[in-house]
Amino acid sequence: MNLLDAQINQRFQEGVAYLNANNIAPAYQIFKDIIRTQRNFLTLNAYAISSHLLGLHHEAIHSINLAIDLEPNNVEGYKNKIEFLKPQAKYTEIIQCANELALIGSNEEELSLFKAEVYSKINKPFYALKEYQRVIKINYPDQAASIDQLNGQDTLYHLENLRKRKTPYLDYPMHVAFETYAMCNAKCTFCVYPDLERQGEMMSMSLIDKIIADLEEIPKDVGFQLSPFGVNEPFLDKRIFSILEKISTKLPNASITLTSNAIPLNKINLDKLLHFKLGYLWLSVVDHRKEVYEEKMKISYDKMLKNLHMIHNLKETGNFTARVVISRLLDHSENDDHFIAFFKDKFPLFETCLWPYTNWLGKTSNPITSDIADIPCSHWFEFRISSSGLVQHCCMDGHVDFPWGDVNKKSILEIYNQPNYRNLRLNTYSRRTVEPCNSCNLR
Repeated sequence: MNLLDAQINQRFQEGVAYLNANNIAPAYQIFKDIIRTQRNFLTLNAYAISSHLLGLHHEAIHSINLAIDLEPNNVEGYKNKIEFLKPQAKYTEIIQCANELALIGSNEEELSLFKAEVYSKINKPFYALKEYQRVIKINYPDQAASIDQLNGQDTLYHLENLRKRKTPYLDYPMHVAFETYAMCNAKCTFCVYPDLERQGEMMSMSLIDKIIADLEEIPKDVGFQLSPFGVNEPFLDKRIFSILEKISTKLPNASITLTSNAIPLNKINLDKLLHFKLGYLWLSVVDHRKEVYEEKMKISYDKMLKNLHMIHNLKETGNFTARVVISRLLDHSENDDHFIAFFKDKFPLFETCLWPYTNWLGKTSNPITSDIADIPCSHWFEFRISSSGLVQHCCMDGHVDFPWGDVNKKSILEIYNQPNYRNLRLNTYSRRTVEPCNSCNLR
């Protein structure tokens, strides 16, 4: 390197130091002086970056184009150009840059995701869909024909499943539920509870303690949902609040969620519940019409409504801060909208949700209101334990006909990561290829 090159290099490093210190103006001036005498990819790229940060978009684009001309296979140049084009909303040029990146061997999956987001921004859903499907094909090259037939909803479902595989939830369950007491005050016509052989079975406190100890093996920076209930009404277990206390103390990374039919939520129980931080309280209400509700639930509509008022009053005063969700079984009739309107009017601080009928893996005669889609299942990232300690295949395996194992004998993470369970999460394209998932319409 001659003297001039050494001097330029020293100045260049000064400019980089200014840039790293977020002192953009002097960096810009240094790089501008340098490119008057020495133009290569490095100096032009640095000048483009400093120009962009100062809002000099025309200079930034001009400089990065010169840099790309000098090194047309340099990935950094195209990536920077994309960033420089974003504030100007030059989406056509952004897509062209992404295509150039694809040609020079940049990460195809990342590029397709990026292009899909761009197409979504400029309201071209068909092109976005095709890019998303391209991502799925990269992961399942032998399923190309099936992937082409996916609608938008199922395409996004596949993408979410692929995303989960790259998170800690491949190794640790996103959601753990355990049934502390197999007892319910309702006899819902759409539920498997009335036929359960384990009705009245109570999970021992020693097993509950083991479950909590097993869950302490999940790293504290990995949050997960924890639901101390199964096919039961959790507030019928008189130990529920001591169980919640154990969870709160030992599992700070667990978000506690509870589902109830609201009948046992009297003032005493609600006062106790206020001491715990909940992710949400889900209330299964099923219908807004008294006669339909009582026919389906076999419990008092008036008592349910009274308790909802009590909970809503607590939310109005700011004493109950958790989300409260009221759910109905979706039947695609006008009553779906009537349900939402009815409860929004009475309880504006509650959320409403329409939940599809399922057949509980063939164990009920419920009408099926959705198809068995050609998709994986988000519930493969969950872990559900019945009152006996047997691990259900999923939330729909109410009778535990397809157990994964027994937490009395093995740890939760050992069962969750056994080869066949893990393979579901890691490699399975569609529930249609898996028994018993191929008979389930739950999404």
